[in-house]
Amino acid sequence: MWWASPDDAPPGSSSVLDPGERAGMRRLLRAEDRRRYLAAHALLRAVVAHYVDRDASQLRFVTRCARCGGSHGKPRLEEPAAEVEISLSHSGDRVVVAVTAGAPVGVDVEHVDPSADHAGMAPDVLSPAEQGALGALPVGDRGVAFLRYWVRKEAVLKATGEGLSSPPALLTVSPPDRPAALVRWDGRPPADAAVQLHDLGPGPGHLASVAVLSDTPHRVVERNAAVLLCRARGKPS
Repeated sequence: MWWASPDDAPPGSSSVLDPGERAGMRRLLRAEDRRRYLAAHALLRAVVAHYVDRDASQLRFVTRCARCGGSHGKPRLEEPAAEVEISLSHSGDRVVVAVTAGAPVGVDVEHVDPSADHAGMAPDVLSPAEQGALGALPVGDRGVAFLRYWVRKEAVLKATGEGLSSPPALLTVSPPDRPAALVRWDGRPPADAAVQLHDLGPGPGHLASVAVLSDTPHRVVERNAAVLLCRARGKPS
């Protein structure tokens, strides 16, 4: 796990992005969203370049939906060929890239907004058991608990490559006060590999989880990526 802040992307970072990534960044209306997008995609290139020993600007990624084949799926390294699985996420003041050797991975980070009201989303996101557990909590604890459910589910769905094309309410994960685990996935055949789910430490005001699809136990290591971002930057643009 490699963590950074949007402000860690130094001047010239956009030069390592490909034309499609630059176009995606320009389509964002808010400056803060463009800054997060730049940091996340520059970080993705910096992290992968670190592992495959290539220049960050020379990497080629593809995105392909596991269900429909569209271009909105999780990123995959196409060139150079390597046994590297990746996932990225960004929210608030945190950007993160997860990388594994050959095991599908998904990561999600969310900024905690104390004023947000998630009650209307609960039926679409939470299973009946999770809705009952959430309703039993004090009102003031429900917002953070909902986001804990959310990041755990999103990590699993990103690891499988399905994202929100698969209804998150079909998944049941462990309660927020218990270690992260996938308890049940209704209407889905047994997975080819075990789903290993871990909560992360993104820092104050954020929640995050990572899922790895593997029967081999994985150790989660969280690192600061600011130095990698500086190494990967291109010439100022």
